[in-house]
Amino acid sequence: MALAPGTRLGPYEIVAPLGSGGMGEVWRARDTRLDRAVAIKILPADLSADPRQQVSVDGGWNPPWNPSGRELFFVSPPTAGGPNRMMVVTVRLEPTLALGRPQPLFEDSDNRMAFACIPIRCYAVAPDGQSFYTTQIPPASSPPPVTQIHLATNWLEDLKAKVPSRSGH
Repeated sequence: MALAPGTRLGPYEIVAPLGSGGMGEVWRARDTRLDRAVAIKILPADLSADPRQQVSVDGGWNPPWNPSGRELFFVSPPTAGGPNRMMVVTVRLEPTLALGRPQPLFEDSDNRMAFACIPIRCYAVAPDGQSFYTTQIPPASSPPPVTQIHLATNWLEDLKAKVPSRSGH
């Protein structure tokens, strides 16, 4: 794709070339919606095919990478009322991108692990890539009955009496 200053790509207006090489050209541009500078990379034709690849046909969320860069973890949604599952997919980048078949690592059979928090992730991959850190949701139980209510009046004066001031008064 031949670009020149002033060319519009959607909301971006090309300003000037920044550099080029085997992986494409980089241009300085202006985002006309936000009025700020951006960089746009134009890939050569042999690299510009759709780089997306489907990892799971069942969906999934919260995908962190193994620190090794060779595995992608994700939470698979429950099927037919079953538990969430932590899945892993092997990823090979060289000589071309290749994805393995998703494999289950473990299930949350009692639905107590919060590794499927949405929209944020409530788990982390350990630095060695061999384990996960997650929060655990306590089993559902009724709160204890309220048997007493204490009303504190003039609580600020009580606090001042119990905590000495820094000025020594």
